[in-house]
Amino acid sequence: MQLRFFANYRAEVGRKEIQRAYPDGSTVGDVLLALEAEFPGLEGDLLQDGAVREQTGVLKNGRDVHQLQGTATPMEDTDRLSVFPPVVGGCSDHTRPWRSQASASSRSAPTRPGDSRWSQ
Repeated sequence: MQLRFFANYRAEVGRKEIQRAYPDGSTVGDVLLALEAEFPGLEGDLLQDGAVREQTGVLKNGRDVHQLQGTATPMEDTDRLSVFPPVVGGCSDHTRPWRSQASASSRSAPTRPGDSRWSQ
């Protein structure tokens, strides 16, 4: 099975990608539990109370496991599991505080192809 790691998880594993074999019938939860045991720097970062830790991204073949069966999602040797750490930061207020209200309202509406303002 191909396992891919990003950002600080990559640093903990020491590589971008590793290959591992797991017993038939293994689930996403089994794989994540094994990874936490193999790499002490990941312990407690992937799972919490038997579920994928909140804000940790886990994709099976490009699909978020939350949209599948969560930690119960079955895995096969030909699958790829990608693990992303939480992304933090930004502004919880989706306005742009660095832009004054006046400058935001003075902007013209977006234009479309064929609109005389398109090339401006």
